[in-house]
Amino acid sequence: MKKRMLFGVLALSLIMGGTCSVYAQEEDATGQEFLVEQGDAATYINPLPLDYARSSSEGKGQISDNPFMIGQMIGNEAIPNDPVEQITHARFQDMFRGTSTYISENDTRASADPSAFYYNDTWYLYGTNGSLWVSDDFVNWRFVQLQDDKGEDLKFTAPTIAVRKDESGKEKFYLAWNSSDLYEADSPEGPFTDLGDFTYNEKSFSDNIEDGNVIAAHNDVNIFVDDDQRMYLYWGMGPYISGAELNPENPTELITEPKILIEYDNKCKWQNFGQNHQDYENGFPEGSWMVKIDGKYYLTWATAGTQYDSYTMGCYQSTTGPLDGFELQEKEIINQTDAVTGTVRGGGHGSIVQGPDATLWCFYTVNVGYEGDMERRIGCDPAKIDQDGNLVVPHLSESPQYVPGVLANPADGNETGSDVLSVKQGYAVSSYSEGRHPIYANDESMITWWQPSDEDEQPWYLVSFKGNYNIDSLRVIWKEINADRSAVLTDKCCIDYKIEVFNGTENPLDEANSDKWTTVYERQGKDTIIDYVTLDEPVLGQFARITITGWPEEIHPGLVEFTVFGNSVAKPANK
Repeated sequence: MKKRMLFGVLALSLIMGGTCSVYAQEEDATGQEFLVEQGDAATYINPLPLDYARSSSEGKGQISDNPFMIGQMIGNEAIPNDPVEQITHARFQDMFRGTSTYISENDTRASADPSAFYYNDTWYLYGTNGSLWVSDDFVNWRFVQLQDDKGEDLKFTAPTIAVRKDESGKEKFYLAWNSSDLYEADSPEGPFTDLGDFTYNEKSFSDNIEDGNVIAAHNDVNIFVDDDQRMYLYWGMGPYISGAELNPENPTELITEPKILIEYDNKCKWQNFGQNHQDYENGFPEGSWMVKIDGKYYLTWATAGTQYDSYTMGCYQSTTGPLDGFELQEKEIINQTDAVTGTVRGGGHGSIVQGPDATLWCFYTVNVGYEGDMERRIGCDPAKIDQDGNLVVPHLSESPQYVPGVLANPADGNETGSDVLSVKQGYAVSSYSEGRHPIYANDESMITWWQPSDEDEQPWYLVSFKGNYNIDSLRVIWKEINADRSAVLTDKCCIDYKIEVFNGTENPLDEANSDKWTTVYERQGKDTIIDYVTLDEPVLGQFARITITGWPEEIHPGLVEFTVFGNSVAKPANK
């Protein structure tokens, strides 16, 4: 680890979000009803600042001799024992070959396909790359490495989690993922016991495929337990989403014939593949998720491709039951105009769950897509049933939000009121590498970054707000650039830094004005690529500076976004 001398001291105490306390209900200037004391209300930011797993890779920065060599994906017919129809994954052959043209330059941090679960006042968030995060305040997330009952680590893609209560009242938790067996545990944190593969007519999914009786490979599975404790399985990664009922006494057994529930429909443009939904030949229903709200069944799914910012979620609704009577909700769950702009883009393959006070929350995949189409993060925003009966997420948020349990109706506006101060503002830097311009650290893009020169031993980045602002929070998103592309990074990469605020209209870099800088945050030895920092009290300032004070020799630090939040001193109280 390279280390530089730190200067300055931590002048202000910090809270990482804060703690909610029970309080008599009150309203803010916008009419929102608070369930806690507003001054103590905790906040969060997107993408969620989680301990994302590293996806180490070899051959970084190399151009393939045959970038289209990947074969077509397995045929994926949904009904067993029927003749294989032409509309299978073979239809998507050219599309999947196209994704192989990504060139990975660096190791990445990623997770996606979130399966959230609110249980006993605690949040459980399962994600791709074998991840589980646990939090009782939605601010501090504890990483858990799930294991089976033999002590072996469980690694998974696109997980699902459900809890069922038997006749005696005992609860069991069920976990599955892409083409996996079904696992059972007494706790959402495990350990999990392998119950075996899902079966239909006493034959496993894999046996059906091997024998030529093509049943949909159970990828992107979702387990749903209804109010009567009957269990259901949903699955499929194009061209269908299928469903069937499970035997609660032996939950690996399908007791009804698999049934097609969702098919690609190009009459809804947002179902088409492509960044602009331009491909009217191809769609890809995947990532199903069932949620029951006020007696109605909402079967959601993802579509349009995880590598595109336009990745979104659709919905079918039924008042009949979890396998019948579904009608298409023609409106997509996440607004497409909102999804393709800003730092937080995408919004597909997620889960919609009920949190505190029966509020609805949507966890979704945030697209990055620089190092490959699987480079992603996780976001969360409130959901609701709108006036037309549609299940929607009104907004993919870019600014600080209140955590679940703070507002009675968060989907009607969950912003804290802090504005983004730093985007497209003036800047100064200690240095930069060619092609990694300083503008990239405040351009609201996850695929660009500022990178100091290799010779810069204490890089800094300064942003000017061009006005007087009370700064209350900051978000920092890092990029790890491999110093040696042939190396696979396995150890932690702790980027140390400090953040200072300057109060004054003079030249902030003049040595005579150095005493006007106040250090508001320092980080050392923390291995995360997203930080969200909130201040106990707002700090008046016109400039903010982040100084990188240490990093491992295996990488070069890159700053994806340095975002500062707060409010103008002249902002009216009700705005």
